[in-house]
Amino acid sequence: DTYVIDMSMYQDIRKEDSSDGTDQDQHDLSDNNESPFVRMKVLSRNNRAREAIVVVNSGTREDELEYFLTTNNLALKTVTAGGIFSLGGMTSNDVHGGSIKNGIFAETCAGFDIMLWDGSIIKIREDDPIREDGFRPIQFARVNLGLLGIVTRVFVKCDFRLKQESLQGRMAYINTTIADEFVVAFKDFVDHDRLECFYNPYSGGFMPLMWDLTNDFDQTGNPNKPPEPSMSTIEHAFDNLYGSPLQGLFFK
Repeated sequence: DTYVIDMSMYQDIRKEDSSDGTDQDQHDLSDNNESPFVRMKVLSRNNRAREAIVVVNSGTREDELEYFLTTNNLALKTVTAGGIFSLGGMTSNDVHGGSIKNGIFAETCAGFDIMLWDGSIIKIREDDPIREDGFRPIQFARVNLGLLGIVTRVFVKCDFRLKQESLQGRMAYINTTIADEFVVAFKDFVDHDRLECFYNPYSGGFMPLMWDLTNDFDQTGNPNKPPEPSMSTIEHAFDNLYGSPLQGLFFK
């Protein structure tokens, strides 16, 4: 029998490549570095759209990716409710969190490398041709529940990171059982660039938090500094956190 072990789910194999990527008007997802040992790197930057593509090893945790992005002046398009989940798990099974503009996290991924049962790799990209049935291959790769194979690399679309002063906030509260009042209120709320809404099941009220983005502070604002990741992937494994314990020759 042949067994495939995805070591990217367990440990860092080599130090992250902190390349700034290439400046260009359109993204090129043809990563010429076929080495599986590069954990994450900036593949390209689109200055016109203020967007970048970052290629990430599927075993990388979300908090580790966020720290890497901040050091490269980038940010995730959609913030999830996790932090310690792997990118492979986040895209194969989905995680809570989304935005009006970008949807769930998997919708912000522009490509996947997936290992099949025989060890071969298929590459699925957002710009692949539409199939005869009208579907794009990327639609099946996002939240594929593991049916396509083992996700080994994920191509994530990221925003240029904003400064602390770039977010202009607003908060509201609405408590109504009248549908028309609810619709009128939320038509105003969704006009903002970003929106999060919380519902209180005890009082029945909604509390929307809204932000608008401004570029006025791109050169003069204070940077958003991330916290250091609390533990490495190896430390998580040894302490049996967030998943099944590793067992075998070196793990008891």
